[in-house]
Amino acid sequence: MEDKVDERSSEMDESSSEVDERSSEVDERSSKVDESSSEVDERVFKPML
Repeated sequence: MEDKVDERSSEMDESSSEVDERSSEVDERSSKVDESSSEVDERVFKPML
């Protein structure tokens, strides 16, 4: 019985690590967006200064 539970939990671990990879990719994308938006902010704010 315990063996089966172990197998299941290891499968869960694998799938959750895949999700982690996906979410880290999304994080990278969103940080890129942040960078570009901050560049736009600089363009907008420098003339005001």
